[in-house]
Amino acid sequence: MLKIHQTRHALQHLKTHRQHRKMTTSSACCDIPPVTTHDYQPKGKYEQLGSYKTYVTGDKTSGRALLCAYDIFGFFPQTIQGADILASQGFYVTMPDFFHGKPYPLDQAPPKNDEQKQNYKDFFATTANVEENVKQAAKLGEELKKQGLNKIGIYGYCWGGKIAVLSAGQGSPFHAAAQIHPAMVDANDGKKVTIPVASFISKDEPEEAVQEFHKNVASNSDIASKSVWKRYPTVHHGWAAARGKLDDAENKKQYEDVYRQLSSFFKANL
Repeated sequence: MLKIHQTRHALQHLKTHRQHRKMTTSSACCDIPPVTTHDYQPKGKYEQLGSYKTYVTGDKTSGRALLCAYDIFGFFPQTIQGADILASQGFYVTMPDFFHGKPYPLDQAPPKNDEQKQNYKDFFATTANVEENVKQAAKLGEELKKQGLNKIGIYGYCWGGKIAVLSAGQGSPFHAAAQIHPAMVDANDGKKVTIPVASFISKDEPEEAVQEFHKNVASNSDIASKSVWKRYPTVHHGWAAARGKLDDAENKKQYEDVYRQLSSFFKANL
């Protein structure tokens, strides 16, 4: 009887632990500034970080930095406003121009003809090569450490989400990572992360793959309880970055929510 009781207790503990991992950290205390829907005026400035022109915003003396990997469309008002929101929560936020002024054109996504399809393929093979940009993200993380930032997180959207997750492995200069409406989700990546990870997905990402990713993250007891994920079933892929439609009430509502969640996650882990 004792063995049966212990088994039931273990199963209940596992169920509770899984629920905890799916829940995001409390965001009720995060008072983000009002979201601007048109003609957003950035609060930061552009500086050089390593070899990259970089949008920087927030208080550098906080000691807590975030490196943002934007989506394939580069600098956009919605993405920059997101950085400013996180900066308002006490972070020094840096957004390097990984593409050196040559992002993928928004009006060609998705590709509409053979020429655009080839351009899209070439873009990911060169400018947006994942392996090379993960290396560059690590170098930028190390550069931030040299500048005296002792707690550093990385977050990214779509393509940038993949960069963030692959930057979370052994020897990472980062202390926490987050992916927002991520592209190229691979459950096996979850086996390699060594720092807390958050995933915020839209209705368009493969929920099953994200669940499997976080199950693999949970196999690392050091980060399992600190890693979180949440699905946003009412918004589309891109709602928090370049493709965000902030004049749409539901998009705006979930945009505000995901930045509260990001802030709470990084406050808890940096």
